[in-house]
Amino acid sequence: MAAARMAGSLAATAALLVVLALVTSSVQALREPSFSFVLPSGEEECFFEEMAAGEKFEFEFQVIAGGKLELDWQVLSPEDDEISSGERETEGFVEHVATVTGPYEFCFSNEFSHTSSKTVFLLLEVHSGNDDEYSDDPFWSEEALPEEVRKAVSNLQGATSRMHKDLNTVINIQDHLRAREARHRSIAESNNSMVQFYSVAHCLGFVLVATLQVVAVRRFFKTGGNPGA
Repeated sequence: MAAARMAGSLAATAALLVVLALVTSSVQALREPSFSFVLPSGEEECFFEEMAAGEKFEFEFQVIAGGKLELDWQVLSPEDDEISSGERETEGFVEHVATVTGPYEFCFSNEFSHTSSKTVFLLLEVHSGNDDEYSDDPFWSEEALPEEVRKAVSNLQGATSRMHKDLNTVINIQDHLRAREARHRSIAESNNSMVQFYSVAHCLGFVLVATLQVVAVRRFFKTGGNPGA
């Protein structure tokens, strides 16, 4: 009886350690795949991401502030083959499966602009395609864990993997919405600045026209009164 209780206690402890390992590894895998950067006028900037053949990546960008919200861009393979590109575009999306192992290049150019810097939101998500990341670890082997623990681990691993993917999806959607909100805010602030500028210009124009009219009328009456003097 004591041996059975001890075995059950050891199994429960092992299951708890497994749960902690799964949760910890999933939390560590939730890396931020997106960021924003400022691209000065007349300059080009490139980013590199090391990928293995067979990995799939999703690349997305939006120009959220600056000038007419346009820039040139291109995606290059490690062999300098062009995967995708665009000119004077405000946003772009590329989905591609890597065929060559090596650094993939993501370049943005603002060389056509001489006055306006651009704020760019960039999202790059890489899918390795390896759903069983614990298969090579001896800790997860059949000899290391009892049958009931392995079944529990398998269920927990599937649930944790789904939760990991769902959380990544939520993070990507939130990043996308934040980028769109920043872009729309930039457009609204630009429109507000233009409206204020033209409103002030119209007010000054009205004041100038009214002043000229008063001066013209005063001169007219002053000139008309001289002959009868």
